[in-house]
Amino acid sequence: MTVICYLYLSNILMYLQLWGSYFNLAVAFLTQPSLQLEKFSEVKRDKIIEKYGDMRVEMGFQILSMWSNLGA
Repeated sequence: MTVICYLYLSNILMYLQLWGSYFNLAVAFLTQPSLQLEKFSEVKRDKIIEKYGDMRVEMGFQILSMWSNLGA
């Protein structure tokens, strides 16, 4: 029984670390200086948005989706 409890708790800790790392990475992506479009000139910002879109928006939706699915 002790071995089963240990394995179960080890799996829980592994998943907590995994999800924590995922959300830390996502926040690091969102806060990258190179993605802060409002700091660029309007012309440069428009060119970036036209070519790539605002990647922060997509990541924000990914975070929301993952967070919502954790409770499912």
